[in-house]
Amino acid sequence: MSAQQGDFDRMTSERYKEEFEEHQSSLSTQSFLRTYNLDDIYEARMDGFSTSLWTISPPSREALIQDLNDTTTERNLKFYLSFSRIPQNSLVHETVKYQRILVLTSEDPTTHEIREQLIHILEGNRTTPVAINQFFPRYVIVPPAGEVVPASILLPETKEDPYYSFSNITLELSNVPDEELLEWWRLQETYTTVHPPISYAEDYLTIIAFNERVTTDALSFLTSYGIIGLYVSLVLVVGRFVRMFVSGISYRIMFEELPNPDRILRLCLDIFMVRESHEFILEEELTAKLIYLYRSPETLIQVTKIKYQ
Repeated sequence: MSAQQGDFDRMTSERYKEEFEEHQSSLSTQSFLRTYNLDDIYEARMDGFSTSLWTISPPSREALIQDLNDTTTERNLKFYLSFSRIPQNSLVHETVKYQRILVLTSEDPTTHEIREQLIHILEGNRTTPVAINQFFPRYVIVPPAGEVVPASILLPETKEDPYYSFSNITLELSNVPDEELLEWWRLQETYTTVHPPISYAEDYLTIIAFNERVTTDALSFLTSYGIIGLYVSLVLVVGRFVRMFVSGISYRIMFEELPNPDRILRLCLDIFMVRESHEFILEEELTAKLIYLYRSPETLIQVTKIKYQ
């Protein structure tokens, strides 16, 4: 089965009210629904028919029947769901998947009956579909990457059955009359009070997908590493700025934090005055004295001490 672009409908406000009206009394459900806009919710419709013929040789068919008849072993019935899209962001994976496995055991009367009915279908003794209850989730959350998960807040479960609110299906092996090799499987959703039928999609399997949003590529280098990467990046950026401000301060502090620079200032003013007076020899001596002070930290400390009366 497959659903192409034309089988996906964006949730409208009318459909939103119709689908989630029964959940409005729950605060937790309302909080969940408010995290998604209508643009984030899509309905996927699948007609249930297999897209290819079921090709199996008679010996393999007999082996499958024998495996189902063997009550000492378990057999798995899998529901596999995948969403494929064109990634618009480096954080979005092209395909995300979901898988539900129903273990068919002889100890469980329900799954044992399913095994018996499948055997009759494979032997050609049964034409009516096999009913499989609570098989696939109607509401799923589609993340940018990872695995698709059921929207558990909209699918309440019980302690005895975690799949209590999953949708029911019927499984049928169809064929062309007088053509034994032309066979295909068909799945059809059976509706209950938990999941009533949708007026325009009664003959389809309906899945409502909540698509999670992602950040833009501008922040993908941060968000791709999660909260730890964001925290480390923030610490490194702040630390770099702090280091830039305090770098080399030990070499500048004795020149920038002088206790009493009056004498140094007076010396600089004297150099300016003798230069204006064209006393170049005296200017050279005063400049040499200034250079000597700055080259000798001990002398500079003595000159710039604060004098107390």
